[in-house]
Amino acid sequence: MKKIKRLILHVGTIKTGSSSIQQSFGKGRDALLSYNIHYPNIRPKNHIFNFVPIFLDNPDSSFVFRMQLKASEDKHAKVENYRKTWVKEIASCKKDNFIISAEGLTQPHFTIDAVKRLKTFVDQYFEQVIIIAYVRHFNQWIPSRIQQAIRNSDTMMDIQELVNHLLECPPSMSYKQSLQKWEKVFGRENLVVRPFDPKTFYNGSLLSDFFQAVGLPADEISIPEIRSNESIGKHGVAFLQKYNEAYPLFIDGKINIDRGSANNSTVVDMYRNVVDEKFRLKLMYTPEQVQRFNEEIDYVNQFFTDGYQFHQVSPGRGEIEIPNADDIPVEFFVELINNYNKKIAEIRNKNENLRNRVKALEKQNEKLKE
Repeated sequence: MKKIKRLILHVGTIKTGSSSIQQSFGKGRDALLSYNIHYPNIRPKNHIFNFVPIFLDNPDSSFVFRMQLKASEDKHAKVENYRKTWVKEIASCKKDNFIISAEGLTQPHFTIDAVKRLKTFVDQYFEQVIIIAYVRHFNQWIPSRIQQAIRNSDTMMDIQELVNHLLECPPSMSYKQSLQKWEKVFGRENLVVRPFDPKTFYNGSLLSDFFQAVGLPADEISIPEIRSNESIGKHGVAFLQKYNEAYPLFIDGKINIDRGSANNSTVVDMYRNVVDEKFRLKLMYTPEQVQRFNEEIDYVNQFFTDGYQFHQVSPGRGEIEIPNADDIPVEFFVELINNYNKKIAEIRNKNENLRNRVKALEKQNEKLKE
């Protein structure tokens, strides 16, 4: 098999627009082909599901893989099927540029040994490999991660506990740990690190910035940019946190049936459509935290070009102001309930239309019998 000219491997990091990139590339796949770019026709569009497990010592270390694995399945056979699927997809590529996107490649369970195994695999098929990662300043990353956790009901911590936990800089938000393994295995010359800051995006677009960063013709490529994982506001976060306390998503390891449809993404859309204040946090760092976070900032600043730099954080005193459900204005609830009522009416109308169609088909069937 002749080697493909270039693999562009998007490795994250988390909370830096990865879902938007993946959804946009997946939807725009046919258009990308006309620009000499192959985005895999493998579902889901986020390749964390079926690319990442191939290289792990133990695929069970990936939460996503564990969630997908059925009790009757052999995990090693499943991983081998993933590998064969990717080999087949690569073999089908007729373009010079092949893009894979999986933010799970920068997670702690994806060790340097996994990176080495990945390199051995891709070197068989590609002449060059470019690694691209986006990073976000911690002042924006921490509120965004808190918002995601509350929105997805994937934590039992309240907002204050989440803030305290994240300020301790767990491995999932260590850019040094996330990126140094890629730098060591593939070389700094093949690692592109871009700030996730709309003010810096080429042509004001995340997609254009991505294409420009990896040497693709950003001014020529035109595909719709899909916004994914849109944020919710300050009052929405406070209310959902209170709601999660009363009706947790899981009880004793099982979905809480009393929570109703609130584990459905449609419900989160109700909050996005309410006029709300932006969710912000004025973070207070201890001197020890300042040293740790600034080491991270110094590391990523080495990669930035055109004079852009993440600013250093400074120590602060006082309490961090946390949104409180008691402070939510009644207008928020009025709009929220109205959004639910609109959704109920929409579903009722769809059901009524379906019933009418079924009746019409039944009458048509009776006439045919006659």
